[in-house]
Amino acid sequence: MDNYRLIIKPITPFTSEIQSDTLFGQFLWMVKFVNGDGYFNDVLNKIKNKEKFFIVSSAFENEKIELPQIPFTVEEDLKIKESFVEKLNGIQEKDIKEALKEPDFAYYLYKKKTKKYKILIDLEKVKNELNSDILKPAKEEKCMNEFFNYIKTREKEKSKENKKCEDVVMRNIINRLTWTTKEDSLFYSEKKFFPDSFKYYIYIKTDLFTCDQLKSIFEILGLYGYGADTSIGCGQFIVEKLEKINIEEREDANYVLSLSNYIPDNNEVDLENSYYSVLLKKGKLGCAFATGIENKEKSFFKTPLIMIKEGALLKIKTQKEIYGKIIENINYANPDIIHTGQAFTIKLKINLKGD
Repeated sequence: MDNYRLIIKPITPFTSEIQSDTLFGQFLWMVKFVNGDGYFNDVLNKIKNKEKFFIVSSAFENEKIELPQIPFTVEEDLKIKESFVEKLNGIQEKDIKEALKEPDFAYYLYKKKTKKYKILIDLEKVKNELNSDILKPAKEEKCMNEFFNYIKTREKEKSKENKKCEDVVMRNIINRLTWTTKEDSLFYSEKKFFPDSFKYYIYIKTDLFTCDQLKSIFEILGLYGYGADTSIGCGQFIVEKLEKINIEEREDANYVLSLSNYIPDNNEVDLENSYYSVLLKKGKLGCAFATGIENKEKSFFKTPLIMIKEGALLKIKTQKEIYGKIIENINYANPDIIHTGQAFTIKLKINLKGD
């Protein structure tokens, strides 16, 4: 399976963050528009049946990704768990030890929200021989020289040339029958504006499309626009570069760094010893299904999903090439619609305390 790095340059404001699962869906819509239903259905069936794969990452600014959490020590983790169990169940201190034996998924969410230490890593410097004897929290955003030699604390950019800015734009509602506005029709929306030198980096793993096919479809998507408000010109970009890259796979890896929104498949990761943030994804259909399917009520919505956000450091239980799964039956009006939870991952060997 081939790995690619895609570099795109925004040319209009963006309303939506470029998330892996949304990008996956919009890419496949472009495949359908360009190649027709027959080719598209063949592609969709191969993905659903795990015969072929198309996995895309979220987009990163200047190839930097934020790690959401850094492990606490065992002692700190135990204090968090005790606090959680006590608040949740209202139990006495003598009963906490017994309750700790069966922590549920709600604890994992609580634990991740409690951790507020954040750092950035430079993907360009990811190497095959990553190893660390101990992983510590970056308190007060101090440097972590112990962590791989390439992880950095969050830094303020000395130059603002490459930084996007977010602003609020005033808009109004137009009655499409009278082509006029009405009272109380003003509303605001947030948009991201980019300097000329700004770039997004996206990573792709696939055995389903060639490099030329990928570039062609992404160029069409750039003209169409990504995300919300494409009808008023938002989300357009140009493809600056698409190149094949080599990512070494460690056979002794015990963690993966996920660059995509991810849904675990068949007990493949150890959630209790992983470090991640979660999001509730309330997906909507786009393009031809943006207003619904066959006039069925609210058929443009997908079933809400809990996903693990990109930047997660996941402890793996099994060695696999592909982590995550495809969710089927995600829309009541059309059983063929899917949602991807497969992730572009980088395998790492990390020696933490207690491993």
